[in-house]
Order: sequence, then C-alpha cells, then structure tokens
Amino acid sequence: MDTLEVIVAGTDEPAALVQDVALVDGIPVRGEARKQLKVRPIRWCVMEGLGKNGVNEGAMKVAMFRDAVVGAEGVDAATPLVLTDPELDEMSKRDIERLAGALEEANLVPDLALTGDCPHCGAAFKRSLDWGYDAFFRASSR
Repeated sequence: MDTLEVIVAGTDEPAALVQDVALVDGIPVRGEARKQLKVRPIRWCVMEGLGKNGVNEGAMKVAMFRDAVVGAEGVDAATPLVLTDPELDEMSKRDIERLAGALEEANLVPDLALTGDCPHCGAAFKRSLDWGYDAFFRASSR
C-alpha cells in the first residue's frame, strides 16, 4: 500500500477509444434494424448535467446512451448520430443491459481501489473506496 498506480487510456487519439457493441435483438435506427453500435466512453459532464435530485436509473441510461452511441452499422459515419426517444424505446432489456455493461467497462473514471494481501491469511483482496458522496473531494477528506 506504499504505491499509487495510475493507469491512463492507451492513446491520445479519441477515435481510438470508439468500440463496437453487438446487440442481441437489435434496435431500429433511422428506420432499419441495426445489431451493431459504435460507442465511445461517456463524458464526465453527462452525469453532472443530470443534477442530483430526482434522477432515476432510466433517465441516467438514456443520457449515457445518447452521449456514448456515435454510430450504427449502415448509418453514414460522417453524420453525427444521436438516438431518438422512439429508437431507444424499442431497445430490448437484453440490449439495454449489454450496452450499459459495455459502457461501464469502457468508463474513463478513477478506479479508487486498494489491493493487497491480508497480513493474517495471505489472501489477495481488492477494496473499492466510496467516492460517491459530496464531501469526498473536499480538503478535509484528503
């Protein structure tokens, strides 16, 4: 626990962070069924823009999907893609969870976790730190 490991995205080129996500059931995008979406990591400002009061999980996923999905198979890549409410309404539960999982894995936020070996039994452990509360980044918390 005497070290701090900092891992950053392996590129300075934002386009290299875009990945393909295969959907199970597909989603109608611009009038045609699509089973492949191109997504980028969610920008930090998306969640901040939602506010702190009264945001439900569904509204958060809609905001995440709108920000992250930048393309779909068969849609002109030169035109920015923003999914509409009717398109998002047609997503199956399986595809919603698949897309949310892919975005979570590609998330570019700090992973504040302690890893080490138990001094008593020698078992390896990883313990995430809760930084979700308002006072975490205040001077008194450092």
